[in-house]
This record gives sequence, C-alpha cells and structure tokens, in this order.
Amino acid sequence: MADQERKTWHSFRPGFWRQYAILLGLAIGSWALVVLLDQVIDSETGELVLVFVRLAVTIVFVIVFFRFIRRARDENDPTPR
Repeated sequence: MADQERKTWHSFRPGFWRQYAILLGLAIGSWALVVLLDQVIDSETGELVLVFVRLAVTIVFVIVFFRFIRRARDENDPTPR
C-alpha cells in the first residue's frame, strides 16, 4: 500500500505532458516566425539582427525547457531536500 502511494522520480504530475507539448509548440512556433522574418528581411543589418533574434529565442527556450524539467523532477522526487 505504501509503495502505491509513494511517487517515483519517473512519474510526472498531472498535466506535465500537456505543458510539455505547449512548450514545444511555442518553441516550434517561434522558430517558424523567425523563418518567416528571414524571408521578409533582405538587408545586411536586418540579417544580423535576425541572427541575434534566432540566438536569443534558442537560449530562452533552452533555459525555460530545463527549468520546466527540473521543476517537474523536483516536485516528484521522493527524497526530502
């Protein structure tokens, strides 16, 4: 009975996969927007700005993704901290 009540590290909270899918969808949508902007902007300055926007979008989503995974892991960790 106690084993059934205890959470394991690999069982995630309800709604985890839905939030994960939303995060992944936002990342793909942002990259699609950057690709569309890339086709609209033709100047050298615009392309340089676009490179920095692309880099910023990637960095932000990597940080948000790992914070999201770490928070989910910490909430389901059975060992007290």
